Amino acid sequence: MPTCSECDVDECESRGRWLILTGDHNNLEWSFLCLACIRAWRGRALVRKGLSQDKILAQLNQEYPLDSPDPDHKKIS
Repeated sequence: MPTCSECDVDECESRGRWLILTGDHNNLEWSFLCLACIRAWRGRALVRKGLSQDKILAQLNQEYPLDSPDPDHKKIS
């Protein structure tokens, strides 16, 4: 089970996404993010675009739906 690189929660692969990021010295590195962290990241981007909270939530639910809330997820602000 991969660990989210943002919040350190162990999560099954179906509840997250693998990303390829540029690491030190321009090396490509694989990084896993859970859906909650992806939604938080995407939500911040949509806020910067000026969308309302209702539109942000609708777009997040469309792009990154959560089957059910994860009560053990630690939110980092």
